[in-house]
Amino acid sequence: MLGTLLGLGVLLRLYHITAPPCDFLSWRDTQTLMVARNFYQESMNLFLPAVDWRTTDEVAARGLVGGTELMVVPYLTAILYHFFGIQFWVGRVVPIAFAVLAPTASTGSWSASMAPRARP
Repeated sequence: MLGTLLGLGVLLRLYHITAPPCDFLSWRDTQTLMVARNFYQESMNLFLPAVDWRTTDEVAARGLVGGTELMVVPYLTAILYHFFGIQFWVGRVVPIAFAVLAPTASTGSWSASMAPRARP
């Protein structure tokens, strides 16, 4: 049953996987892709994520992302960029993988913790 639900979830998430990020949470998608691109093009230092600040100045300002979580998804996306290039679908594969692996892992650990234990 879990496999069927996860398979259906993957199929739904693969819909328009190559489309640019212009859906409901596009601000989050574009920030993730921007940080991943900057990891890929500049520095693969996980602790120095950078964003592009858009201003009216001639030279676009660069800055670090402040007050956010550890940038694991953009970092893994940047690693995949080295193999596949900068593509929209690459930035969506990592969250899909987490969406599939998290329920699988948590179900396994929950089942193990609920299993009856033999008493000595």
